Amino acid sequence: MKLFWCCVEPFDPSIIAIDRDLALKGALETIFDSSTIIICRWYINKNVLAKCKKYFLIDDDWNEFMVKWNRCMNSFNEEEWERNWSVLRDDYGLNARYLPLFAYLELTWLPLKEHFAYPWINKYLHLGAINISRVEGAHNKLKRRLKVSTSHLDKVANLVKSIVEVDASEFKARLEDQKLKVITEVEKRGIMTRIIRRVSLYALSEALEQTPSNTILI
Repeated sequence: MKLFWCCVEPFDPSIIAIDRDLALKGALETIFDSSTIIICRWYINKNVLAKCKKYFLIDDDWNEFMVKWNRCMNSFNEEEWERNWSVLRDDYGLNARYLPLFAYLELTWLPLKEHFAYPWINKYLHLGAINISRVEGAHNKLKRRLKVSTSHLDKVANLVKSIVEVDASEFKARLEDQKLKVITEVEKRGIMTRIIRRVSLYALSEALEQTPSNTILI
């Protein structure tokens, strides 16, 4: 990994999203010691489903468990996490029927909570990139371009750089195109005139939702 990184323009990404590959996690923490490792939320819940659903005979009970588990992951701060985790422990860790379920959460995911739970990952600017689906798409594109799995390292590095440059150019072109579009409602709000044609249509929509219609420009 370190050798490959030296072949491309080296930089330390601020966020790296992975599945629960502990060997990969260890390598990333060694090479990118200033980066934040996030474990994919989709991957976590997929595994929780595979390991835990069998302990529930009624779908409503399973859904209730998942609500409590996701409430833990989405806790606002560490104190709220502790409260939500205590609820899980009281409801499932003290019930003989659910002991294997709680043991799985406690042994597999609790030690990694700082890599997927909001109280910790929200300390960093991840922009909602808490799943690896986008990375999987890029990986599939790369594999289609490579065609074989035995290419020389230089060829792979050059191909990665080429794909990144093309994607970046396409993104910039789409962004510039969206800056030309204006939402009629935005033009009616004085406070938003400063950002018209400066940000994307999506950003305008988000700002519109968060700006009261009676806001006065100062």
